[in-house]
Amino acid sequence: MANPVENVNDVSNFVRVKGITEIVEVTLSASVAIAEGWIVYPNPGAAGQYTKADTTAWNNFGVIRQTIAATDADYASTKVVKIEVPRGNNVEWLFTVGSGTFTAADEGKYADLLTEVTIAVDVQTKKQVFITKYISATRWKLIFAWNTGAGLALPVTS
Repeated sequence: MANPVENVNDVSNFVRVKGITEIVEVTLSASVAIAEGWIVYPNPGAAGQYTKADTTAWNNFGVIRQTIAATDADYASTKVVKIEVPRGNNVEWLFTVGSGTFTAADEGKYADLLTEVTIAVDVQTKKQVFITKYISATRWKLIFAWNTGAGLALPVTS
């Protein structure tokens, strides 16, 4: 792993900052280029495989802990990769805002994925993440919405 999960960095990728997680191995679909720290989820088009998350993703997110490049020898094949997954409720992740206007008033609200590495702060259609802490206009903490514990409102869409 190039970026240990305990080290907060300044990249746009997800970094765990609080909570219990586990590194597990999953099968990544073939021909998926992905960078360490991006969100992955079960591939709806390939049972038993994971792929990078997008606006249609719903739950069971993990954060990949290795980079797969289109130039890798095994790029066109399925492969076993390591992902970090929540093992306790309310696991918080540090993230850099991708799109939208983010203010302290957004704490306690849901937002949607824009891509596998960006959040659309002003969009609440799928409600894939729950904003827990405002740090700055570009930095914040979140919980994957399906990982919220007791006492937090769950999203109404799926």
